[in-house]
Amino acid sequence: MSTVRSRTLLNLALIVVAAALGLVVYLRPGHRPPPPKPPITPLHVKDIARIRIVRPGHETIELQRNHGVWRITAPIRARADTMRVEGIEAAAGARSLARYPVARLKLGGVGLAPPKVRLRLNGRELDFGGTDPINQWRYVKVGDTVHLTTDTVYPFLTMPPTAFVNLALLPPGAQITSLALPKLTLHRGANEHWSITPPHPGIDRARIRSLLRRWRDVRALFVQRDHGGASKGRITIRLKGRKSPLRFVIRRTHPGLVLARPDAGLSYHLGSSGSRGLLALPPSKTPAAKPPKPPTRSPPDPRDKAAGRAP
Repeated sequence: MSTVRSRTLLNLALIVVAAALGLVVYLRPGHRPPPPKPPITPLHVKDIARIRIVRPGHETIELQRNHGVWRITAPIRARADTMRVEGIEAAAGARSLARYPVARLKLGGVGLAPPKVRLRLNGRELDFGGTDPINQWRYVKVGDTVHLTTDTVYPFLTMPPTAFVNLALLPPGAQITSLALPKLTLHRGANEHWSITPPHPGIDRARIRSLLRRWRDVRALFVQRDHGGASKGRITIRLKGRKSPLRFVIRRTHPGLVLARPDAGLSYHLGSSGSRGLLALPPSKTPAAKPPKPPTRSPPDPRDKAAGRAP
């Protein structure tokens, strides 16, 4: 019995020793982790207010931030998609995994003479070249230094201008005061009372709120340049605090809804699911009352006829 107990204690002791050794290896006391790699620019993302993307053979894209909101200012004018702008801003803090003086490199050999893309953040220029064949890191020239960084920013720099357009049809926090659809017009009057043209007597107000909510929340699948074309109807939306209305032209209703903004030269492709219920009030959730059934009459009894009685 004592032998079994001794072996058990020995096994427990070995387990404790092994765990302690593993903890020492994991924590590595006295070992300091290497310092983080320095960024390729001293810029802070919060300080970036102007972005310019220059690509040979393509349109130059310019974006500007005003009161915390990014907008595309060239070659089109529209609200910008925040996530894609953040993908470009990340270039400012990209880590320099390796660096070389410009004088030591043949810039043409690494795709920097000329650069594939020139990015300007505020007034600082970053030239993007090719990638190294081993790690697929991107060559980026900043001033007199060429850095190697992870290739996470470059894909954003090769997108067309329309890829940076915000996919929401209405601005954040928009309050609709008037919605004119091809077959229906809603107008908000005093005390939040909505009038409908043509009249819908006894309309459920929840249906109006549902239609307005769909317009506030709808987002396109993608945005393209609008090159004109047939009109299948027009939509005019007035927003609180905005003088001029938003005007859309219906380019297509099937398959999927396509709404054009002729003033911006853009068309918003909504797809089938995203466009459902935008052009009419949603159906009532209360089922329509069924007409009463006429009373049924029993067939005449043959005995009544034999007795001469009326049925």
